[in-house]
Amino acid sequence: MKATNTLFLLVLLLLSPRIVSAQDDVRQRKDSLLKVIANTQGEDKLNAYKNLHGIYFDELSDQESLERFLALSAAFFKEARNNNQTERQGRLLVTDMIALISLYQFDEADKRMPETIAFLKEQGLTEALYKAYKQWILSFCRRGQYEKALSVLQQIFQQANATNDSEGLFYADYLMGIVYMHQDRLDEAEKRYRQSIETGSKMDKQPDDLLDAYSELCNMLQVTERFDDFFLVAQQTESLLKQVEAKNPGKSYKIAQSNIWTLYAFAYDSMGNFDQTEIYCNKMDSVNKSPVSMGNTTFLRAHIWDARGEYTKALAYIDQAIDLDPTYLHARYTKVKILSHLEKAPRTYSETEKTVEYADSLRNSSFNKQLDELRTQYEVDKITTEKERNRNYFLFALGGCGLLAIALGIWIYYSRLVTKKNRTMVVQIKELQAEQQRRDEEMLRKTTFEMPETTYDFYP
Repeated sequence: MKATNTLFLLVLLLLSPRIVSAQDDVRQRKDSLLKVIANTQGEDKLNAYKNLHGIYFDELSDQESLERFLALSAAFFKEARNNNQTERQGRLLVTDMIALISLYQFDEADKRMPETIAFLKEQGLTEALYKAYKQWILSFCRRGQYEKALSVLQQIFQQANATNDSEGLFYADYLMGIVYMHQDRLDEAEKRYRQSIETGSKMDKQPDDLLDAYSELCNMLQVTERFDDFFLVAQQTESLLKQVEAKNPGKSYKIAQSNIWTLYAFAYDSMGNFDQTEIYCNKMDSVNKSPVSMGNTTFLRAHIWDARGEYTKALAYIDQAIDLDPTYLHARYTKVKILSHLEKAPRTYSETEKTVEYADSLRNSSFNKQLDELRTQYEVDKITTEKERNRNYFLFALGGCGLLAIALGIWIYYSRLVTKKNRTMVVQIKELQAEQQRRDEEMLRKTTFEMPETTYDFYP
């Protein structure tokens, strides 16, 4: 054990200069960007704000870092407004929501959300609008406020029906899948995700959340232990990520990559391959220090140590996971399971799990009924809208045919008039020609030509 500790300290000492160097590099980048912001205007200043904003977002981990991020975001928003960068303003508002909800600042997110939604609607920023709706639904689901999540979902359906476009259809299915997933109704969630992927893949401009829809589908497959399908869809997800990165050079997709690694880690955890699980946990920790990501890795590490029989370490990790994300119920189930191992009381865990699941089923039955009704209404509205659109297409085509028939009739009518007029003119021309010929012949008859007489005198 002492040898292991000594080796750990040696590795830490070797790595510490690199860690300090990386921190110094980030600090220098911040200072450089702040100077650009202070001394430039226009696009250069906005790009500096964008890069600094990204650095601050990656550093989000606690209340202090959040306040620093929101202050910079407010300054960035003001500069974007001064430069008439409406779309950028919308993205900033959504990013603020993501930051608040990722750090569980739900009350502040609730305060800001109505104003954010109103701005995005007013400016017609539909993709940003759906992203804001997504964050709102996630925040309610994490708090167990499913009735409020259902209310937001109804707003999304109204928006989708109003626009009747592929983007609205994609988000309606995708976000309904998220609500079903949080209710552990995985079959329905999977259907919604697959439908959203089918819709989003056909769009000329594929939505950003198409990558997330793929990730959620992977999650459904690994949770239901269909690992062959999981690894196939996970590869498709990675391919899509590479395509997105190629289309947006210079943009960071560390979080997206971390999400894919998270899926692999949970899949290997479910398969009992804890060595591979640990490898992917290490990858996740190397790029993503957000509370959500740390909550996932600590939860998985608790599983790893529990499987290895290191129950004290497992308990420490699961406590950390609960502290990072108090809303993650599966972490609390895992803690009961670890405690049952420590106390050699597996029956306690089994009974506790049954009790909690039964209580959840009673609590959610009413909500699930409403959610199903909303889904049914959505399907009916979609079919009705499709029929209405087809009827409109038919009427439009019928109207076009009618106009074409009228135009053809008018053309035939005027063609006949022109033909009749031309025939009349031909007859008149022939009559004039005949009259002229008659006059010429009459003149010729009346005219006589007399030859002069010539007298020849002959001399003898």
